[in-house]
Amino acid sequence: MNKITTFISRRAKKPTIFFWLAILMVFNILMNTPGLPTSTPSMQKISPTFNPFDLQAKGYNLQSFTNDLNLLGENGRAIYKNFMLLDIFFPFIYGVFFASLIWLVFRSKTNFLKYLFLIPLCTALFDYAENLFLTIGFYTYPNSSASIIQLASLFTQGKMVFNGLMVVSLLTTLIYWIVTKVKVKKTTAH
Repeated sequence: MNKITTFISRRAKKPTIFFWLAILMVFNILMNTPGLPTSTPSMQKISPTFNPFDLQAKGYNLQSFTNDLNLLGENGRAIYKNFMLLDIFFPFIYGVFFASLIWLVFRSKTNFLKYLFLIPLCTALFDYAENLFLTIGFYTYPNSSASIIQLASLFTQGKMVFNGLMVVSLLTTLIYWIVTKVKVKKTTAH
């Protein structure tokens, strides 16, 4: 645990957080801008009903996995492969960014709020496990294993739970930060 807190505390400085924010924005653009050979909209142009597996909160199975990859065709699968290459880095980027942001606000606290920074890191870990199994399924397609896809789906669902917890932890951080700023302003005004 000390190594994790040391790693995050070294990145939880304002200039470093802006650096991680910039990288996060670049990756979001690459993964979501229509026309780019790495983006979800580019895949959806080929197959309008396609939803990347890592965004399917209810999960998926071998049949839906295979059907979706069939509908994407060779061009769509090439784009998805590029998307998956970016997704090697994306969990690390958002995990470090959000964990650092939370740590920056709660670092001096002694209560449970100090440990909210672990939620983005857990989300990233689930994302990496999901990516591992999705990659195996993708590269063995059309002979993907049902158990591999089931594990990918399980980690996707777990990641989605942690995504929800991450949103709550970020809102908690934002509210705490605002309340703290208002209190400081009131005490300096008197």
